[in-house]
Amino acid sequence: MAAVTDQTKAPEIPSDVLSRAKEAAQFIQSKVPAPFSKPRIAIVCGSGLGGIADLISENERTVINYSDIPHFPQITGR
Repeated sequence: MAAVTDQTKAPEIPSDVLSRAKEAAQFIQSKVPAPFSKPRIAIVCGSGLGGIADLISENERTVINYSDIPHFPQITGR
């Protein structure tokens, strides 16, 4: 039996991209209540699927608008 390994090197992520991603992640983490700081599930809704969030109790969810998250693309369609 032969083992197959991927010998290609992953592309290096530019430091400015990594910095922006970390800032966005820290912002999101700052908005999540402590009991939910390590969620097992995340539901990301968009384009008409926001009604799914209504199925989750308000005291068990955190809603963060894309436009509030640093470095996230702004919504262009409606």
